Amino acid sequence: FNSVSEDSAPKQKGSVAAPVVEFRNKPTLHVFDASNWLCRAYFVSQNQPRKLTALDGTPTGAVYIFMNMIEAMLTQIKKDPKGAYAAFCFDGRSNSTRRYRAIQNWNAEQTPDVIKSVFQKSSAYQGNRDRTKTADLPIQMDLAQEILEAYGLWARRKSPYEADDIIGTLAYRFGVKNFVDIYTR
Repeated sequence: FNSVSEDSAPKQKGSVAAPVVEFRNKPTLHVFDASNWLCRAYFVSQNQPRKLTALDGTPTGAVYIFMNMIEAMLTQIKKDPKGAYAAFCFDGRSNSTRRYRAIQNWNAEQTPDVIKSVFQKSSAYQGNRDRTKTADLPIQMDLAQEILEAYGLWARRKSPYEADDIIGTLAYRFGVKNFVDIYTR
């Protein structure tokens, strides 16, 4: 699998970086870790001086940034002469995933010293994030998925799986007859 990152393209101040997409001799399935991309957009949006919201007050800053990144990628992907497909994979709700439940069960069986020794740096595992700082992230996750689906794009979330699980399944199933590019961090 060829993993391509938008970070490899030159950046211009105030614009979304032009992605680098490689065209090959057979169709390519471009699989996006949409949860990862939206989280990146979310934290960027938190640093903006003015928060974007819909008329009803729904936060939309991360969705706006996310859709700009996706639009830049789709513009490049559409140029593939052999054909291209795009899939957007979202994590299931954090408290419903198998990893979350496994970590919770493991934590219940361990002493605080063991937990600290395993997760010496609390930021090393996403389960240690301060959830109060991301309260409106699920709302924007739902909006992004709805927008992608409204555009006619394949966007899925399936509990108890994470985006990584869906990405792996798609790569396994489609990788025999197609190239598969995975876009994640």
